[in-house]
Amino acid sequence: MYAVKEFCNANDKSLDDIIVETLEEQYPYIDKGRIIEYNPNYANIDNYFQETIRYLQEKGNSNNSIQSIITRIRVVLSALDIKLPDKTELENDKEDWFALRNDDIKYVNSLSTLHHQALFTFMAHTGIRTYDARIPCTWPKKIFHNHSC
Repeated sequence: MYAVKEFCNANDKSLDDIIVETLEEQYPYIDKGRIIEYNPNYANIDNYFQETIRYLQEKGNSNNSIQSIITRIRVVLSALDIKLPDKTELENDKEDWFALRNDDIKYVNSLSTLHHQALFTFMAHTGIRTYDARIPCTWPKKIFHNHSC
């Protein structure tokens, strides 16, 4: 849902409005005696994708994150029978990274408070992303003395 929300925010329209407008635009029409077929590469849906990419870049998202978000949006829209434009390939800006070893995780855990140890252990075992773990993470005052994640 995050991807769809960002798509709507970037284009300042509700998903319903985008869907209705795009589906109506897909019908062939007659112009000067010629039947004009729909081409999504020259339609509003392409503009919506380009605007979403610009919006996400301005927010500071990496190209890899943007590509992932766009892919999710494409899945939703194609499930709704919307003809989609060609994919926009963004340059791979992924930096080299490495996974922490078990000894590294144990060391970080030993320096942490109990509730952070529980959070780190939970994240390591489930593979949940840091962002997803932080969103709903507020600790009750009576248990953790006003600490939060």
